[in-house]
Amino acid sequence: MDKFKKTLSLPKLNKYKLNEGFTDNEILKLYLINVRLQEAFLPALHFLEVSLRNKIYYELGNKFKNNDWLFDGVTLQLHNTEAQRLLKGQKTQAQKKRTNFTNESLIAELSFGFWVNLLKKYYKSSIWMKTGYFEAVFPNFNIKVHDRTNYLHRELYKIKKLRDRIAHHEDIIVYHNSLSNNLDEYYKNINKIIGYMCKDTQKLLTNICRFNETYEEYKKLKTSLKL
Repeated sequence: MDKFKKTLSLPKLNKYKLNEGFTDNEILKLYLINVRLQEAFLPALHFLEVSLRNKIYYELGNKFKNNDWLFDGVTLQLHNTEAQRLLKGQKTQAQKKRTNFTNESLIAELSFGFWVNLLKKYYKSSIWMKTGYFEAVFPNFNIKVHDRTNYLHRELYKIKKLRDRIAHHEDIIVYHNSLSNNLDEYYKNINKIIGYMCKDTQKLLTNICRFNETYEEYKKLKTSLKL
């Protein structure tokens, strides 16, 4: 493994030494399965992020009867000046990149966290308690919970933390909280939330995603390493 230490970084590799008796080869196997699990999550995270963005923007535009609802500063008051600055800054960047600037080009620049935050309690009265608004975005939401938007915000925020770790090439199998022991539950939740928005998109994901196969390989590796 010495030949990889300068390129992959020794501190990063040492994270995978979960047992003092691990050989370099076993450490490398854990490192590589972590990379493959991150890769296996990407289709699900992609479908979730794009679906959430488009369903919120277009379906609420239809309900408000205003395609400019996110930007006009009247239809919806964003939670704080930080969110307003974010929107303004992204608009400036989008305008610089494109001569034919449109609202659609701007929403593509907004982060996953921006859309997740629109499910915060602050927006309940201005969006989600209005008749038919929640159902327009999540037409297949079929579980009984006390507060639907709070439930979805909580689940999406957990997924966002996983997404951020993957985006920054951080480990997801030795991370010291419930994440590393529940990766399959994270995938199921992503799949489920996509289904709340669109069953056809959920089926498409199921057809192309290899997460379950990769996760089975991970479980076998854990068993062989007695983890």
